[in-house]
Amino acid sequence: MKVALKKKKLSTGKYSLFIEYYKGTILDENGKTKHNRELKYLIINPKNKSDKFKNKETQELAGKVS
Repeated sequence: MKVALKKKKLSTGKYSLFIEYYKGTILDENGKTKHNRELKYLIINPKNKSDKFKNKETQELAGKVS
């Protein structure tokens, strides 16, 4: 499994950090290769405990990746 920490500039001028997991590839019905991946985003300005907890988990995972 390939894991990468990436960032994307938002229209507000802030950056969004996300972790991208590559879980391999699959073939669709036309025989084309599609990447099977999952993304985890940090929530900008978390409002509740659930969002804060998700951010903490994502940041811990990012620390392990980098």
